[in-house]
Amino acid sequence: MSTKPSKIFEFMLLMGKLKSTQRTGWVRRGVKHPESVADHMYRMAAMSMTIEPHSGLSKDKCIKLALVHDMAESITGDLTPHDGVSKEEKHRREAASMRHIEGLVGGDSGLEIYNLWLEYETQSSAEAQFVKDVDKFDMILQAYEYERAEDRPKELEEFFQSTEGKFQTSIVQGWVDELNDLRRKNSAICVGLEGLSSVVNESDSTTCVSHVEDDVSRKHSTEFAKDRLGDN
Repeated sequence: MSTKPSKIFEFMLLMGKLKSTQRTGWVRRGVKHPESVADHMYRMAAMSMTIEPHSGLSKDKCIKLALVHDMAESITGDLTPHDGVSKEEKHRREAASMRHIEGLVGGDSGLEIYNLWLEYETQSSAEAQFVKDVDKFDMILQAYEYERAEDRPKELEEFFQSTEGKFQTSIVQGWVDELNDLRRKNSAICVGLEGLSSVVNESDSTTCVSHVEDDVSRKHSTEFAKDRLGDN
């Protein structure tokens, strides 16, 4: 006879579903190996760890918000406007899912999870606004990575256009500017290689990005070395 799992164990199994729940936007655009919701939230949490004390933001809260903000998708799936679900209905479904999750965890921890989700949804704190920006940035960073990995320069432009002018925090806007600059450089190099297709091997075209990224890596290494020397 099977034993019914405890509520906290049921919560753990539910969170495991986020590992296999693919992000709908990438599936819809035919990406070969779409990331999962868990992949997305993990990198958001890692990005939040880079917050400096002088930012005035609570690093711990940002990490928690990043890990909680899409938890409801373990039940609802990754709903997008293309699914024909209104914002109001999406919010209703996600709120009900988060109440269920709160009940599984129980106590102060369960309430904390629900309140963090609500804080993110209502954008009622500076931390929630920062994490919302991180959410959008991770999407366009992932789009850039798919363009590179699948040799599809500029094919995921819609994701960049959907976030244009919508970033609220200077920290993330700085990341966006750097990403856009890198993407422009890569695109220019790839276009140049296409014009030389008669003398460039097909396999060489896939390396058009690496030269720019090597330059960026060297630049950052040089800047880091200068900072270290300045500290000594």
